[in-house]
Amino acid sequence: MVKLLSSLCNRKFVSVIVFGLLWGAFSMAVSAATSSIDQAKRAKIDMTIRIVTEQINRGLYQQAQSHLGTLQTSDEFVAYISQRQHQTIVKLQNQITQSLEEREKIARILRQSETLAEQGNYADALGLLSQITGSQYASEHERQMIQDSYQQISDQNRRQQQRWQSLFDQSVSSYNSGQSEQARQGFIQVAESGYSVKGDKSPQQYILLIDDGAVVPTFSDPTLPGETDRTIQVSSDDMDEDIEPIDLLELEVDRRVADSASMQTQRQKELSYLEVVKQKRAVQVDYTMAIVEDAVEKAQQALDNQQFDQAMQSLRRAFSTVEKNKMLLGDAIYSDYTARLINLEQKVNEARQVSQQQTELQRQQQADELTTQIRQTMETQRTQAVADYMDRAFAFQGEQRYEEALGQLEQLLAVDPLNQRAMIMKQTLQHTVNYIEQRRIQDEINTEELELMMDIKRRTIPFADEINFPRNWKEISERREAALAEASSPADAAINELLDKTVDLSILTEDTTLAEAIEIVQNAVSPALPIVVYWPDLQDNAFIERDVSIGLDGAGFGNIVLRVALSRILEAVSSGGFAELGFVAQEGTITIATKEALPTNLVTNMYDVADLVNPPANFDEYSSSNQGNQGGGSQGGSSGGGGSSFGGGGGGSSFGGGGGSSFGGGGGGGSSFGGGGSSGGRSGGRSGGSGGGSGDDVGNWQSQEMTYRLIYLIQQTIEPESWYEEGGEGRIFPYQSRLSVLQTPEVHKQINDLLKNLRKDLGQQIAIEARFLLVSENFLEDIGLDVDIPTLDIGGGFTNINIQQDSYSHTIPTETGVPGTLGGLATAALGTAFSYESVLNGESATMQVLTYKNLITDVEVSSDTVTNTGTSNQVITQNNVIEEYTTGVQLTVTPVLTADKKFVILRIIAYLTDLNTDDVVSVTNVYDQDGPPLTYTLPSVQESSVQTRVAVPDRGTLLLGGLTVTA
Repeated sequence: MVKLLSSLCNRKFVSVIVFGLLWGAFSMAVSAATSSIDQAKRAKIDMTIRIVTEQINRGLYQQAQSHLGTLQTSDEFVAYISQRQHQTIVKLQNQITQSLEEREKIARILRQSETLAEQGNYADALGLLSQITGSQYASEHERQMIQDSYQQISDQNRRQQQRWQSLFDQSVSSYNSGQSEQARQGFIQVAESGYSVKGDKSPQQYILLIDDGAVVPTFSDPTLPGETDRTIQVSSDDMDEDIEPIDLLELEVDRRVADSASMQTQRQKELSYLEVVKQKRAVQVDYTMAIVEDAVEKAQQALDNQQFDQAMQSLRRAFSTVEKNKMLLGDAIYSDYTARLINLEQKVNEARQVSQQQTELQRQQQADELTTQIRQTMETQRTQAVADYMDRAFAFQGEQRYEEALGQLEQLLAVDPLNQRAMIMKQTLQHTVNYIEQRRIQDEINTEELELMMDIKRRTIPFADEINFPRNWKEISERREAALAEASSPADAAINELLDKTVDLSILTEDTTLAEAIEIVQNAVSPALPIVVYWPDLQDNAFIERDVSIGLDGAGFGNIVLRVALSRILEAVSSGGFAELGFVAQEGTITIATKEALPTNLVTNMYDVADLVNPPANFDEYSSSNQGNQGGGSQGGSSGGGGSSFGGGGGGSSFGGGGGSSFGGGGGGGSSFGGGGSSGGRSGGRSGGSGGGSGDDVGNWQSQEMTYRLIYLIQQTIEPESWYEEGGEGRIFPYQSRLSVLQTPEVHKQINDLLKNLRKDLGQQIAIEARFLLVSENFLEDIGLDVDIPTLDIGGGFTNINIQQDSYSHTIPTETGVPGTLGGLATAALGTAFSYESVLNGESATMQVLTYKNLITDVEVSSDTVTNTGTSNQVITQNNVIEEYTTGVQLTVTPVLTADKKFVILRIIAYLTDLNTDDVVSVTNVYDQDGPPLTYTLPSVQESSVQTRVAVPDRGTLLLGGLTVTA
């Protein structure tokens, strides 16, 4: 057996190497840490804790305890241990203590098992070894030792059992052959061994039989070997040797002793019983002395060869032999042999100790050399790493890869924090990187400014088309279409893509069976459609067999969508039957069965319909509200009551005041666009009178109404019976500007198609340019566009009619810019009001060009008498009454495209308001006769309006009409 103590000693060298390696890693970690003392100390403590943990994992508990002791007692670390580190140290200390106790237990059990094995108590030795077999605290080498010891003792126990069984069998044979004395000695030895043997009778029973019928008395001398029963005490130092137990009762006699014993046996017949016993004792004494001398000689030879284990093994055999035959040898011989053996044992131990010290010293020297070599290697590696990092930093700098160069310098400073060259280079590179970043930001600013300038310039391009799309419009559309794609699994998407392909199924005939037709449809595309047909359902519920004819001619299936073809075939087969057939694509498989038996495949999709439910612009009904200053506003009293087109406070016109108009004046308090509210005019109702309601909810109720109209349209036009209201399972709910729809994929596809069709004409815009021309009656003549048609001669031949126009050269004026003169036409042309509007098809657009003017329309004079200290003074106050008037042009247009997109139907409402302030009245100030007169203005307002509905061809021009104004 390999010695445990020796193995533990060998581990000391391994621990030194491991510690050296780990300490090298620790020194590199500390050098990479910050220069702060506290952080460095704590980092060193953490590294030591990791070293201790690694030593515990490797079973080096003594070294781990030594390192922990250094942390707990050294003044260098005690002050820097954190709470977390302290808890970890306490936990590791408990673990080490428990591990050392368990290892001590392992060593103790090994010594006891060896002692018991030496005494021949193999069963007890095996029981002790079983307690430490598989212990987690034993090293791999120790586990192998325990396993080997257990196997070796088990083999010895088995051999000993076989030897005693063989001795018992021989004794039985001797007993049966009449050699009772020899048999009795064998039975006595077997009985005293404690081993159980197999036989008809036990050894004790044979001894009794021999004693009852024996002619030779039994051995009763206490000095007989069979009667020796002594416990041998073995030193704890002699625990690791694998000693073969020696049965001294079964003596092996050499040839000389055997011959002597044979001669004595021949004379035994003539000697007395006492002589026989003495002769046997003498033979045993001689044999014992020979065994002891041989063991001493072997021990001396092993000692000379420094084979201490073999020497101790031989000494143990000698000690065991002497102790077992102590009474046989006598006191003198026993004392002599014991002294010789003890002396030799001391020599062996001293030589062993000296050898161990030399070995330990040699190992320590090797460990020191290895540690020095490791440190030198690490220093070399560190120096090489610094050089490599610096070289790579310079290389990256040369390639203008400054970020990578800084990364190399960071790693270099982690290895050598005080490297001056690296620190200077790092600072320089950081400045360089900052400068480059500033340049990049400035370049980006310049680029963005240029882009902004170009974008501004681009916006000034006078595009000829009404609508212009950006260059990446196609990519934008594709991304939006992908975002609006129906939410389905990839497998279902692949199936639907195959079903939407156009195929040629003209091979079908009226006699084609349903099974054949399904197979043709299945193989019409590549890859083939995965179709599953519930034939039992078709046979039991629809009474349709596999061989039923479809009754369809393939002439109409030459170019047909596969989905439609499959639906037509199923409809044709089930027409007039007991149940309708259908199919559903679900989880990548198409299932064909009766509609009642088809699996439910409801999917929830969200549809964004904000563009469809957004209320259209309809400004023509209330766009003239800003003209309502005559009703319910600043002039509601003076102009109201009569019910004019812009009615007053009591008027009932469409844009009037208190007559109950939804957009009107004083009585329109409940209107969303009434006066005084958010859409009302200033000063109590410029937009149609005071007291109007708030207009904050404009469009909300209209959007909701359009949403429910859209829901109604979907439910009435797409599978009406599939909705919940009609007994189906489909549901649709509005949420803000979206629709949440729970339906089958087929219905979802139809909903998508319907929404796409609704959006086709939604985005059509119409561009309208309008001009208001204010000219005199003779405008054409004034600008030289008059023509003369000469009269025809009577009786003459047919000739062309000449139209002469030569007045323009005589009427070319000088552009004086004076209003009212022909020379001022250029100025008039520049001042002509016009507008350019783009509006969606079917919606309205309003353009207003208004001017607000304040006029003094009245003067209020008041006088008061003030009495003070008996004196009365008259105070006269004069107040000007200022009123606001609105003039300008307002145009409201509602265009509608015809179905052929060739004409545009225009619904036009136009208003023109003009103000004449030439009438000024002067009155004498009655309170100040000598002062200046009081003046105020009597304005006159002229209003013109046109309301009509006309048709104009695309890109056409329309002259709407005109009014004659009398000067």
